[in-house]
Amino acid sequence: MQRIIILFVILILSGLIHGNTLAKDKIIFGTFFIPYRVINEDQGNFIDLTKIIARKTGLNIKIIMKPAKRTRRNFKNKKIDAIFPGLDVFFTSESELIGSYVFDTKNDYVFTRRGEPLLKTIKDLEGKKIGITSGYPYQKKLINNPLINFKKAETDIHNVRKLFKKRIDAFICEENSGLTAFIDTGMINKVQYDPDNPLSKLDVFYAFQNDEKGKKLAKIVSKALKEKNRLINRIGKFKEIIHRNNQVVVGNEREYDVEKESLQLIALQEKLVDLKTSLHVSSAPVRSKIFMLSELK
Repeated sequence: MQRIIILFVILILSGLIHGNTLAKDKIIFGTFFIPYRVINEDQGNFIDLTKIIARKTGLNIKIIMKPAKRTRRNFKNKKIDAIFPGLDVFFTSESELIGSYVFDTKNDYVFTRRGEPLLKTIKDLEGKKIGITSGYPYQKKLINNPLINFKKAETDIHNVRKLFKKRIDAFICEENSGLTAFIDTGMINKVQYDPDNPLSKLDVFYAFQNDEKGKKLAKIVSKALKEKNRLINRIGKFKEIIHRNNQVVVGNEREYDVEKESLQLIALQEKLVDLKTSLHVSSAPVRSKIFMLSELK
């Protein structure tokens, strides 16, 4: 009986140790430069989000920024635990990764010289010279179209210059990255695109190794990512309740106590503001450019 008790205690302790190991271990998150999203290992919206996840989950996350191709190669060779942003087009099969809850969407647009016809669809691009950037992910349906003459450039800036030298007919890029390149080259007033019609969309998530550790990390990170969405959804429901019960005909009974619901709404909004504020603290050095991008949209 004593042996059974000892064995039981050992099993409990080993479980606790195993549970804590994940928090104590250094978890390597690989990423790559994306204007506004990943500026360096300390700045950018995706960097801020990753830091908040580390703080909320207790994970010892180390962010390493390398060129996009090298980051993807490091993940494939299991030199890093995760890659962000993760996109389906990075992988040849779903078995290569465990994806987290989707936290953003990569929208690609077609940028053309102002005054020329807008190009909105893949069909519009056929028979034309289209600039793309090396290392960037693109929707497979787009990039595998044999009727489009793709022209690669090392950077978005190079593509902007090629566009205005008329070496390409259009330039495909993610919205923020594209606008940043046109701002930096002083060409922002000479370009056009349709912000309401992205050429393609890709879900963005954290990709983890397809092993036991990766599955646990994906579960932990997904739980943290859902918090903001839950807050936004709850705020929307409270607003709807308050709006509906503020318009009750005199003499009719209200379904909800508007004052009570309003207090709960305020509390939720304050919590969301705190979360958003923490997301933007380290973005201060680039905030003016962020605001400019918002106005341009």
